[in-house]
Amino acid sequence: MQYGIGHAFSILVPLLVAKTIIDICGEEFLGKQSVALSICFILSIVIDYGSFVNPLKKVSINRNDSLELSEIFSQVLFARIPLLLVTFIVFVLLVFLVPFLCENKVLYFLSFFIVISQFFNPFYFLQGLENFKAVAFFTGMSKLVYALSIFLFLSDPNDYLYVNFIFGITHSLVYIIAILFIIKTYNLKIIFPGFESVKSYLKEDFHLLGNNFSLVSVAHSPIILVGFLLGDFYAGLYKVLDIFLSLFRNYNHLFFHSIFPRTCFLLKESHRKGTRFILKYSLISSIVLLSIFLVFYLNREFFLSYFVEDNYEIISSLLKFIAIIVFLGSLNIPFQQVLFYYDLKKYYVSIYLLASIITIVFNYIFITFFNFDGVFFGGILTELFILFGFVYSTEFMNKNISLLKNEN
Repeated sequence: MQYGIGHAFSILVPLLVAKTIIDICGEEFLGKQSVALSICFILSIVIDYGSFVNPLKKVSINRNDSLELSEIFSQVLFARIPLLLVTFIVFVLLVFLVPFLCENKVLYFLSFFIVISQFFNPFYFLQGLENFKAVAFFTGMSKLVYALSIFLFLSDPNDYLYVNFIFGITHSLVYIIAILFIIKTYNLKIIFPGFESVKSYLKEDFHLLGNNFSLVSVAHSPIILVGFLLGDFYAGLYKVLDIFLSLFRNYNHLFFHSIFPRTCFLLKESHRKGTRFILKYSLISSIVLLSIFLVFYLNREFFLSYFVEDNYEIISSLLKFIAIIVFLGSLNIPFQQVLFYYDLKKYYVSIYLLASIITIVFNYIFITFFNFDGVFFGGILTELFILFGFVYSTEFMNKNISLLKNEN
């Protein structure tokens, strides 16, 4: 339930903000803002580092030890200082050396506040303590304050420059409030853990950086390539489609997390029982997903014309590609869950690392030859590769955990 509330805000706010930007600024400026947003989301992964894996795990294990929790929280916070500095240096070099970025340098420097906001993000700590109500509350608050600020301050086409700045500032303020809540609720003390402790954290979780970077690149590199190769107008159109794509991907995400605990329980009892469960409910979920999309498609004029009335035909003709991409994504869930349960995450990491490269290379090629349609051809190819990678990992590389031959 708490996850659902957080995801509801994460879906609704981008829809409302995109509509506001289009009405006031137009699709072209939505494209400029969205490309900058995606670049900053990718850079934010450096700040996250491995905080949502090992530190989260340590918080969960030491949940009753306030001294240990203080050390974990302080270690992550102080380790983010050099990460932020390095990220800013790389960012400045990119902005001044890449003409595509330099021509909009004011937008990008204002957008960097998104990366800064991630410095304050303490959600890994709350998740480790399983305080999902607090996560949902602060997620909802950050999205709500951001949306209200956009509605209040956006009045001129050139105000698109400040959209990402407002995102960064509003999220930073809410994250700081969340930190104060954590300090008071869990009796924490922020203390400098020492250089060796910071170094240890950076060294221990370095391998997670590549994995997280590849995951985010698969999601955000397409719009950057569209903006670079086709221009800001098409980036704005892609953003509208990507919002709806994210809506259906969130359905897959929620389904994954809702059944994974039960999957683990049944796999522990019997591999056959667990795989039958996950295959059965994945099939049901895929049918429900396609049914929801069918309803959306049959009413596409109502949904899409609300955003892009003048470009309805272009967007509408591409919805079939979104259906394929989302459906392929739903098919990899059972294989992904089995790999997670048997602690074979190395296959998961390798698959997404290669997928991030495929996304960039093939999207570049397809956009060059097929224009706007090409980005969706690239998306389908990427999802096919990911699905093939998961199937190959479970059915051929590790036959003892096969889903399709579950005799055990």
